[in-house]
Amino acid sequence: MTFDNIDVHSRSKDSVKLDVDISWHGECDVELDASGLPGVGVEKVRLSGRMSIVFCPLVPAIPPFSAMQVAFINPPLFELDFTGAADLADFSLIKKCVRKAIHDILASILVLPNRMLIKMDPANDYFKSFQTDLGVLRLTCVSGKGFTTPKGFFKDVPDVCCQIRLGASAIWNTSAINNSETPEWNETRDFLFSDLEQIISIDALDDDLVNDDTLGFGSINVKELLQKGKTAEVKLCDTSGGKPTGASVTVKADIYNYVPNINSFEQAEPNAKDRMVGLLTVIVAGVKKVPGDRESLASSVKVSFAGQEFATPVVTDMPGLDPCNPALDTAFRMPLTGEMAAAKSDIELRLYDGKSKTGAKVFSFDQIIGAPGLNVNSVDSPDMFALENGATLQASVSVCGLELNAN
Repeated sequence: MTFDNIDVHSRSKDSVKLDVDISWHGECDVELDASGLPGVGVEKVRLSGRMSIVFCPLVPAIPPFSAMQVAFINPPLFELDFTGAADLADFSLIKKCVRKAIHDILASILVLPNRMLIKMDPANDYFKSFQTDLGVLRLTCVSGKGFTTPKGFFKDVPDVCCQIRLGASAIWNTSAINNSETPEWNETRDFLFSDLEQIISIDALDDDLVNDDTLGFGSINVKELLQKGKTAEVKLCDTSGGKPTGASVTVKADIYNYVPNINSFEQAEPNAKDRMVGLLTVIVAGVKKVPGDRESLASSVKVSFAGQEFATPVVTDMPGLDPCNPALDTAFRMPLTGEMAAAKSDIELRLYDGKSKTGAKVFSFDQIIGAPGLNVNSVDSPDMFALENGATLQASVSVCGLELNAN
């Protein structure tokens, strides 16, 4: 493994952030077992990308931090060398499926805004280690130009759409502008963003009934977009050789910081259903005094809000783990739209032993936004997180709004 281009800077008085380019070339002996297919193996793995490591909280000891959180700023480059069925006609499909599965797993764990927590002190306080995002990136896909119609008898003018992604976020699909070499979208989507070096990737496609044809790929990072006055023309290249296609897509960005008030809820635009007005954050640090047989317990917590459900890892009786007092160290961020804020759905935290619910705590939305600092937590109010089975959640539920004016 090699490290390069190291940059260290302070995030706050209680944390330090280190950014570093990492490249790892490893040898392995992995056999993939798939029904109906001959044996496929992996003998080499190559992984490279820029990693962000946050040391927090800082403590007067050696090492000088009680935990660190690790993540790739952008999805890393990932390559596999396969063995076995490499001569199959459909092997490229197998490779594509395997790479996508591994890529999705990495993104869900190790690509911003997701971070992997590594404790240096087993008693580390997750409430102090948790890192908030920088804010909301409101991205507008404005227009495109330079797309061409193939020459020949069948002159199929492209129906251009874009697939846009930031970090580990879900892909945003714009609408398709039919029969246009100069499409105009003016469509907007909000993203949680965690680092100015995060890359906005754009895939332009010709929307077809069967397969969408690739028209080009381009990217720009958030910092560069802001330096260009928040609006930039992103040049597209072909996906095979990286040559410029002559086409481009113009994007515009605004950044909204989080604020400890809900004024933005009242300013929600009625015609912008997907527009964020705030953020709901649920931190589940752990559970204390879970009743039951330690050897058979499988403790976890599920969080429900507005039709969404999230789950912590399951803790069982293993060396270093205690399902009677599980450390779950998980945070869930739920973007709030104007519609969701108006609906004021309850937030429910449920304790599970395997698939069986053993306790629950429900908080009303009004209860959260009416609390001091828009935050209800087990540190200040432990009785509010006591469950009917005798266990106590170590958790917090908080809401924040957005600045009314973009930066």
